[in-house]
Amino acid sequence: MGMHTTSRKNPGGEAAFMERLRRHPQLRERFEAILKVAEGRDGEVEKADEVEGMLVEQVRQLGNEVMREWAQGAWQKVEGEFLDREAGAHRGKKNS
Repeated sequence: MGMHTTSRKNPGGEAAFMERLRRHPQLRERFEAILKVAEGRDGEVEKADEVEGMLVEQVRQLGNEVMREWAQGAWQKVEGEFLDREAGAHRGKKNS
């Protein structure tokens, strides 16, 4: 089962993926680093163990960045919902 540029899960294909990466520069940077390792452009690596270690570190950092971005998005969503509720509660109060 290979990767396709267009699928049911990603109908926008490569262009949509690249646009999404532009909105997440830290993730794009991490993917670039992983590609450098995959293409052998990350210095004078001579052993598979070294490549594996580099990839493990890059994937670990990618996971950290994804979690950080997810948490920021979740916080913004909760904060927005709270502010909306607060604004609605203030509009509904009667002045006596």
